Amino acid sequence: MQLPIRSLLCTLLLTSAWHLAQGQRQQTMRFQFEHNGISYNNGSAQVALTDDPANKEIQLVFTNVSLGPNEPGSGLKMVLKDDCIYLSTTNLQLQESPPRGLALSKDAQIKRRISITGVGKAFIRIDKLYCRSEGGEDRLIRLIAPVSFDYEIGGAAAEPPQPSPAPNDQPRQTPSKPKPQPAPPKAAEDPAVIAYREALRIPAGKDRERALQKYLDNFPKAANVKEVKKQVELGFVPQAPEGDRVVYRIRYAACTPQFDTAQFVGTVEPAGDGSPDYLLKLAVNRGESFDVALTDPCKAEKVRTTSLFISGNPLKCALTTTETRFVLKFSGGSNAKAPFIVEYLKDGMSFPRGFETIESTDKEYSFPIVQIREKTEAYGTFSLQVREDNLILPVEGSVYVPPPPPVWPYFVAAFALALAAFFYSSYRKKMRKKAVEAKVKKKEETPAEENENWVPLQPPSSGSAVKIRTTARPATDPKALSESEFETLLKGAQYRLLGMKRHWPDTVLTEIYLSPKSIAGISAFLHDQRSTILEEEEGSIPEIGGFLLGKYCVSETGEYRVVLTDFVPIVPEEHNVYQLQFSTESLVRELGDMQDQFPDRSLVGWFHTHPGHGLFLSRPDLTIHNGFFREKYQFAMEIDTLTPHLDTGFFTRTTAGPVNNTETQAPELTWFHWKEIEQQNKP
Repeated sequence: MQLPIRSLLCTLLLTSAWHLAQGQRQQTMRFQFEHNGISYNNGSAQVALTDDPANKEIQLVFTNVSLGPNEPGSGLKMVLKDDCIYLSTTNLQLQESPPRGLALSKDAQIKRRISITGVGKAFIRIDKLYCRSEGGEDRLIRLIAPVSFDYEIGGAAAEPPQPSPAPNDQPRQTPSKPKPQPAPPKAAEDPAVIAYREALRIPAGKDRERALQKYLDNFPKAANVKEVKKQVELGFVPQAPEGDRVVYRIRYAACTPQFDTAQFVGTVEPAGDGSPDYLLKLAVNRGESFDVALTDPCKAEKVRTTSLFISGNPLKCALTTTETRFVLKFSGGSNAKAPFIVEYLKDGMSFPRGFETIESTDKEYSFPIVQIREKTEAYGTFSLQVREDNLILPVEGSVYVPPPPPVWPYFVAAFALALAAFFYSSYRKKMRKKAVEAKVKKKEETPAEENENWVPLQPPSSGSAVKIRTTARPATDPKALSESEFETLLKGAQYRLLGMKRHWPDTVLTEIYLSPKSIAGISAFLHDQRSTILEEEEGSIPEIGGFLLGKYCVSETGEYRVVLTDFVPIVPEEHNVYQLQFSTESLVRELGDMQDQFPDRSLVGWFHTHPGHGLFLSRPDLTIHNGFFREKYQFAMEIDTLTPHLDTGFFTRTTAGPVNNTETQAPELTWFHWKEIEQQNKP
């Protein structure tokens, strides 16, 4: 029993090797048409795909063919012809069928056999049928629901070896299991199959026919060339005349073309150069124009007859080139045949997008040479040809398309710029750090003078105290405005006036005007901030919200007024506090950048939030203010973001110089409300 079972298994393996790897095995095609004023709107047929490994073929099986409710008594039949079936080129081939096709039946299975000639991916598509009347006339019907089968064919299994019988005097040995062999690499799909499939995806019409002609030009030795030639019209290429005879090469002929020899004097003969083309030779009078119809009996009915217009003033095209452009100059021909197509060819191959449309023959057309590379995605030497209806006119000369420029220089340049920017930024930080250290050292060595306030600061990371000295001195900023200039500035926009004497009885800065832009900037900053309580450690510098920029003026009595025009936020590295060393470097760096960005503005103050602390200047706040904001017109702005109305305070200096704080505030003080300021800022 063991030998027959093993033989059966091997036979099953051989059979399954030709089975379809994928694809739906049964589909329904649908069609509709009119005949003698009667509509047949619900036509359908079942199409099944089966395989016959023994004969190395597959079969299309047609059943349940119906024309719908109007079928009884119509006498119509649906017919399947060879030109209704589109196949992949290298692994499938139609077998012989009746000359007039297969008549499909409602009650019987009609099979169309297809030979398997190779392996790999394959496809079958049916998108039309013929309707045959009682008189035997066939009419083409386009399917409204075509059928398409995509699958993969495997190779045939080798004949299994027959095991030799074991000797009677020796025990039968169980054969060891063969080691699994790695699957062979998957072969790349045939370019001809891809090109043919892409052509069939184009809707039926002139565009598909032109795509199929390009397919024949690019793959003249494909397995389905003869079948494809049946689907396209003839093409004609002018040749050198022979005496009083014009000569045209006939392309895409399925068999020998014929014409009316009683009306025209001439012949159709094989080209004789090893190609499947033919030569049409006609005797014409000089300057004569006429149409001649050529019939290819092997083609489908709709493309069986092709008309060739022989002009006494034929179309001509001259090509000239420069370093960057090529020019086409047309002459002759007729605009009645427009538009024309100019195709780009490389080594005889055409491209799906490689063409230009010419609307008229009475002017020049200039194109950039790189346009050929963009449309064909190729470079090198290209030839051109013009298509005028069915006439194919080669253009003398060629166009050289250079390769695209290399991209590596751009990457190198970008990398060099990034590297230079990095080193420049590092150098700038280093120089600023040195400047800060020199400034701090100089101030530490300067003797204390009158009106100087020393604020000791003990950074958490260092055991030594660092002092930042602040000096009360009059403003010497050349950016200060005169009172008349200040009044002119106030007339230019809608500013919100805040009086400082409301909070501080003794203040050298009496009025602050908020611009709409600065209000919007601070509000956006508040929206992004975390409204959580932040602890300010002794000897640390708190988070800074940003710088306040604007203009100021000083009156004859020494009182200051400030216009706040811009808010410049600072993004801290830590979310709670700055350490002293980082703060010094960061503030100097930000101040330098700010001065570069706003050269016409003065630094009038700084802003930060006090969520949950209440409004006052803590020791870290005083360290910043006395270290970097020592002018009388400069102030500190704080907002407690955990209060219902966003309490807001502006801490100014007294006329003597020290900063106003809780001990100098007005009795029964009520802070400004930022929400109210925001509301009034809205248009």
